[in-house]
Amino acid sequence: MNTQKPLTNAETAAFFSQMAMLYKAGIAPAECVNILMEDAPTESGRALLQKIYDVVSEGSSLHEAVAAAGVFPKYAVKTLELGEESGNLDICLDSLGDYYEKQDSI
Repeated sequence: MNTQKPLTNAETAAFFSQMAMLYKAGIAPAECVNILMEDAPTESGRALLQKIYDVVSEGSSLHEAVAAAGVFPKYAVKTLELGEESGNLDICLDSLGDYYEKQDSI
């Protein structure tokens, strides 16, 4: 059972924006998550990123790992899935970062 509460729009935006930046630099998704985990400012942030890293490093897709974390909106998970299937993960990560940044400012 997931005891973590859903991420805020700001937290979701930050995750996807940082993932987009690293991924566009040619870093594999699992390594992107690992880098974010090492730089996470809080223990709860590191624990969440560790969950995602554990799933994606076992060979699962990024959207499966994000879904397994249980704190991301369904819209984000589905958009990631479409991005992975279409080969446009970089665009989807950017779009999700922008979308949740806008949602946070509303």
